[in-house]
Order: sequence, then C-alpha cells, then structure tokens
Amino acid sequence: LNEAGQQPTADNKIYKKIKEELGVTFKFEFLAGDKNQKLGVMIAGGDYPDLISADTKLTAAGSVIPLEDLIEEHAPNLKKHYEKYWNQMKDPNDGHIYYLPNYGAYNGEVADTYYSGPAFWIQKAVLKEFGYPTPKTLDEYFDLIAKYKEKYPTIDGKPTVGFEVLNYDWKNWGLLNPPQHL
Repeated sequence: LNEAGQQPTADNKIYKKIKEELGVTFKFEFLAGDKNQKLGVMIAGGDYPDLISADTKLTAAGSVIPLEDLIEEHAPNLKKHYEKYWNQMKDPNDGHIYYLPNYGAYNGEVADTYYSGPAFWIQKAVLKEFGYPTPKTLDEYFDLIAKYKEKYPTIDGKPTVGFEVLNYDWKNWGLLNPPQHL
C-alpha cells in the first residue's frame, strides 16, 4: 500500500518457494493515488487485504489486531527474534503490538562499518607507518600527516596530498569546530 511498485515476476524464487511450502500465493496491490484517501476507503468499507503496510490510521481505526498473544502461542521463533525490541514495538497508546518491523531488528550484535558523518579522516597507511597512533589533538593529527608527507613526498609518481577538505558552500562546517570531528 505504501508506494507504487511492480508485481514480482512469475518466476520469482521466493514466492514459488512460499507457494510450494505453504500453499500461499500473493496478489500485490500498489498505491495509485493518495495514500490517505485509499486508507479512508478501506477503513470506511472495512475491506482490507490479508497483509498491509503499517499505518497508525489503521491502528486508530481498530482495523488491525494485537499480535503479541498470537506470536507467543504460535511463533516462538518470532518472539525470540524480536525479544530485544519487544517493548519498543508496542503501541504507546495501548501497549499492544500490531506490526512487526522488517528493518532494524537484528540477530546478534550489530557492528556497523559505515560512518557518514563529519570527521577528520586519515589513511590507514599513515597510521600503519607510525605504529597506529591515536591522535587526540589537531596538532598531533597534522604532525602525523606532515611526517608521512615528508617521508613520502610522492605516491605512485604523483605529489602526496597531505590534507584536503570539501569547503564548498555550507560543507565547510566540519572546519568550524574541528575538535568535535577529530
């Protein structure tokens, strides 16, 4: 319901497997037009699909049922999967669980290796060269780069660039409080 999309192809392996194992088939209906209008028509008519994207309007209208008892009775593996998030999944208005999040519930510990925020980055080669120090001040950071550049004035036949920063328009803000980003 949430947005426009495409029907899965007839040879989709996942849906074929679901049909084989469970005897269940899917017919997708994608949003065409205004989401709120579509929800209003569904709620007014009481005509809902078997599966639907989460929306607080459906919960407020009493259009979805609480799931926690069903999960506890019939789906112990789901309960185990969502165990760390169980209380966060509860609707703040009545304490029931109406939807199962399909993103953000992980098994094991999450060790995210992606960082997209501002920082003063440094090449691993520079750190390795000097025994993996941990610069804690801007002076230490730039001294490390200067020593590396002095030792290696060229890399692959080109002059070594010691420090470079995107400084266009508002993107200079990392330079406005360098200690925060080091």
